[in-house]
Amino acid sequence: TVNPLPDSAKVVTGPTTVCKNVTGVVYKVQPVNNATSYSWTLPNGIIGNSTVDSIVVNITDTAVSGNIIVKGINSCGEGVAKSYAVNVNSVPAAAGTISGTSTVCKGQSNNVVYTVPAITGATSYIWTLPTGFTGTSTTNSITVSVTANAISGNITVKGSNTCGLGAESTLPVTVNTVPDTAGVITGLTSVCQGQNSVTYTVPTINGATAYSWTLPAGATGTSTTNSITVNYASFAVSGTVKVKGQNTCGFGGEASLSVTVNPLPSNAGTITGPALVCKGQSGVTFTVPAINNASSYSWTFPTGFTGTSTTNSITVDVTNTAVSGNITVKGVNSCGEGQASTKTITVNTVPNAPTSITGPDNVCQGAQNQQYSVPTVTGATSYVWTLPSGATGTSSTNSIFVNFSNTATSGNIVVKAQNVCGVGDSIAKLITVNSAAAAAGAITGSATVCQGQNNVVYNVPAILGATSYVWTLPNGFTGTSTTNSISVNIANNATNGTISVYGTNTCGDGAPSNFAVTVNPLPDAAGNITGADSVCQGDINIQYSVASIPNAVNYIWEYSGTGATISSNTNTVTINFSSTATSGNLTVKGSNACGNGVVSANFPIVVKNCTGINENNDISYSIYPNPTKGFIYLNIDAVSSKLEIQITDVKGEVISTEKLSVDKHFSKEIDLSAYSKGIYFVKILNDKFVKVEKVILQ
Repeated sequence: TVNPLPDSAKVVTGPTTVCKNVTGVVYKVQPVNNATSYSWTLPNGIIGNSTVDSIVVNITDTAVSGNIIVKGINSCGEGVAKSYAVNVNSVPAAAGTISGTSTVCKGQSNNVVYTVPAITGATSYIWTLPTGFTGTSTTNSITVSVTANAISGNITVKGSNTCGLGAESTLPVTVNTVPDTAGVITGLTSVCQGQNSVTYTVPTINGATAYSWTLPAGATGTSTTNSITVNYASFAVSGTVKVKGQNTCGFGGEASLSVTVNPLPSNAGTITGPALVCKGQSGVTFTVPAINNASSYSWTFPTGFTGTSTTNSITVDVTNTAVSGNITVKGVNSCGEGQASTKTITVNTVPNAPTSITGPDNVCQGAQNQQYSVPTVTGATSYVWTLPSGATGTSSTNSIFVNFSNTATSGNIVVKAQNVCGVGDSIAKLITVNSAAAAAGAITGSATVCQGQNNVVYNVPAILGATSYVWTLPNGFTGTSTTNSISVNIANNATNGTISVYGTNTCGDGAPSNFAVTVNPLPDAAGNITGADSVCQGDINIQYSVASIPNAVNYIWEYSGTGATISSNTNTVTINFSSTATSGNLTVKGSNACGNGVVSANFPIVVKNCTGINENNDISYSIYPNPTKGFIYLNIDAVSSKLEIQITDVKGEVISTEKLSVDKHFSKEIDLSAYSKGIYFVKILNDKFVKVEKVILQ
């Protein structure tokens, strides 16, 4: 017989959380098959004993959290154990120190916060407050309001959980009130603007830790005690001195004292009366508008003025020793003096004569805005100017701008200074008035010139009054002169125009004289030569051309080789090459009465020895139609021969080439319709001869 081990222990039931010092806690396991007994193992501090499927335990003060383990047993051994976790709790720890203000004020609400550090093991907090404090919280922080009937006392807090309450913490709190109402203020009730160091005092206020003073506008002073020293500015006004006690809970009732501020006289207004007086003048009156709050007026004057007054008007005499200075006046009353008003007085005498006149001694008729001036004369208020005949200008200052007419004559400028005291002596300056240069006479010289011509002289008769001459030349003319004669060079690009000249001097320019000049141009630069660039010795009537040259009357053709005879002096020539002709460069340039134009670029011509070929018997050809609208037909009759057909434009550029062998007869249609209208050359050649025909494409 085989006996089985107990099955594995399965479900354990019982509380998973317990408190220290609790007894009679029951745990049970589901019966284990084949078990005849049970083995229980408990955490430290948990006490109990059982061999059955349930156990009753006691939780001691030293118990700790851990696992309850149970398994089945029989004679064959032990089954697999089952663990069941148990958490052992205790009451919360003692509360720490409460933080928050220990002094509050009656009526303080919703802004007083108290806090205790988080209490270990606490799931809730229990707060108690003094009488008159309100607020609730189950956390470690509470916000309270202090009512008007609150009294000093203790705030306490302790932690709480399912196992009980922890030890509490206590914070004593003192409840304060605002200061008492201030008593009677003592001090001056009538003061003057500008009065300083006036003291005001209030009896000591119960509960006050400081005092708050309020002063009338324009009064200054600071104090946090029950006494204050006050200064009254010159603009201070009547008002109330106030004070109240204060402490951390606020302000007590206020006391006030009415103070009358007696004003100083107002600022003196503008003094009216003459700003300029003369020595020896008497009965001069000065007045100031009535000054508010003034009971009297105080006047002061410069040295040499005499007169007295205590009103807002005074009449003075100016002695012969009087000097310039300031008149002042200010209002006066029992509180003092107001701000003075000042008027500057200038004491004049008759002005002296100006010391000198500055400005040009020599001027021109027609000169404008010529400035003359004298140094400022002490005491002068204006100046009187007198001008020569034909000169105009006005000024009452020490400077004048003068215009001289075209008929002005020499004479004196005179000036004298004046003021309210009279007119001083004058000073004069002699002015010489000059005229401008006379009109220029007729210019003489060549009226027709050539481009490139040099040293062409033009003259004008001497101009009356001229110290220099101004010449103006047409475009492309160069030359300079300040005399009545000029030599000019005419550039190759000069154009028709007018030569003019006028006389000048320091007084201006005379009327000009003009002279029209016609400039005959040189021929333009020659263009590129067109024609055959390869010929045979003995070829005749070979045509060469150049585009018409503007301004050319004749064409000068030149060939650098030998044995070539040129037939014409137009823009198209024929050349006969002798049997001994040599290669060379062909050039052309335009010519007229003024000279030669710029020569063309070299046109190289290669002259070959083509002897041994019977051109008339060995080859003949025809080209038609000529002129053509687009197509030409080339027929060649020749003994067996290798030929090259080239078609070139007037610039000598090859636009078509073809090499062929001719045996007796050859015909070809050539299409020129794709090219621009103009002149083209058909060249038939081999190594021994060249034939060229001009074709016109319309």
